[in-house]
Amino acid sequence: MPANKKDGDEKRPSGKVVVVHTDMDPELQNFVKTSCLNAMKNFEKGELQYFMDVAKSLKEALDKHTPDTCWHVIVGKQFGSYVTNERKKIILLQVGAISILAFQHG
Repeated sequence: MPANKKDGDEKRPSGKVVVVHTDMDPELQNFVKTSCLNAMKNFEKGELQYFMDVAKSLKEALDKHTPDTCWHVIVGKQFGSYVTNERKKIILLQVGAISILAFQHG
């Protein structure tokens, strides 16, 4: 495994997005799923090296799509969370073994 890969990144995602939990409206949900797939494809190609890069890419896409808002994104294989979020602004996705939590607060 190359020295610049971490957290078991050698196992690449399957390309299928599974929504584990959300209360988002369908339009925003579809935007998040598409942005997530784009970020994960860039991760597979090596353009993004770490889960942090995937999170940053998704956060920037969400912040640009919904101006004057602040999104938080967590990406990883294992994490727990207990967050406060704006109504209808949270989604938990899985792409293969990788989970992605995006939520808006503040």
